[in-house]
Amino acid sequence: MIWVGSVLTLGYVAAPVLFSMLDRTSAGSVAAQLFRIEGIPRRDLRPVVAGIG
Repeated sequence: MIWVGSVLTLGYVAAPVLFSMLDRTSAGSVAAQLFRIEGIPRRDLRPVVAGIG
């Protein structure tokens, strides 16, 4: 429940504020860091992403 709340807060509050205050490239970089999944190596996400499309 806490995870869902934090994702919603980032998506509806933090990201729009970032994009209104910073240029698009900088805001995108900061937002990507906020939404990054910790503890999962990047190479482990490839099969998941490939299976979606």
